Amino acid sequence: VRTFTLFAACLLGTVALPTGAKGADWRMPNADPRRTGFTSETVSGPFALQWATEFAGEKLATTVQAIAVGRLVYVGTQSGHLYALDRESGRPKWKHVGGAPIMHSPAVENGRLYYTTSGRSGSLVALDAATGKGLWRFRAAGGFVVSPLPVGDTVYLGGRDGNFYGVDARTGKERFRLVTGGPIRCSAALAGQRVVFASDDMRAYAVHPASGRLLWRSEPMYGQSFRDYFPVVIGDRILFRSVLAEETNDDLNGGTQFLQRQAGVSGGWKEL
Repeated sequence: VRTFTLFAACLLGTVALPTGAKGADWRMPNADPRRTGFTSETVSGPFALQWATEFAGEKLATTVQAIAVGRLVYVGTQSGHLYALDRESGRPKWKHVGGAPIMHSPAVENGRLYYTTSGRSGSLVALDAATGKGLWRFRAAGGFVVSPLPVGDTVYLGGRDGNFYGVDARTGKERFRLVTGGPIRCSAALAGQRVVFASDDMRAYAVHPASGRLLWRSEPMYGQSFRDYFPVVIGDRILFRSVLAEETNDDLNGGTQFLQRQAGVSGGWKEL
């Protein structure tokens, strides 16, 4: 039985946050639409465990960040469950059943929570962030493995079908789609008046946020995939991170060699 545990830390000597107090919101991966990871909070030790919440039989994708808005913390699992936890105690407040694996983090904007599921029945799902009430569902072939980017009245995200979508945040209706040359497993970011993302055709794209019109497309970049990552916007620069086949192989081979040394085996992995 798999169990994942979510931890919260607080300053030493504090059992729970004071009533009504809360830290800065972390409403999407890396905090904001530009994916800067910046917060005005100052955190200093020493620290002590405030709470830990366990969910038996569940597991988390490695890309998942806990999203904290107001008095709730949101996290999704590969079993397709979206949990809302009390920020002070870690106790579950509600659970929404998505029906397919959740492979990335949710995002919260204007009182609504958006998350994605993968697979044939995968979709973009909108909930009331306070109650977990379902609002609408947008489906695409193959589903999604990215975190949605809600900005104003539109939710932006790419699908494993190779299309980049703009979806009406109020109704769940498609506003536009842009076809790329590969599956999109890279979450989008906002760069001024552009929405930027990368596709597994190994190109970066920028689209107009209202119309979805292609503004520019890069030349192919080095790497095997942009899966699991997102662009980071710093000033007038956009940073993209790719997965490199050579580095992946080196990591795997290094792990195998370590295990062989620990086991006293020198002739290769087949002897293990």
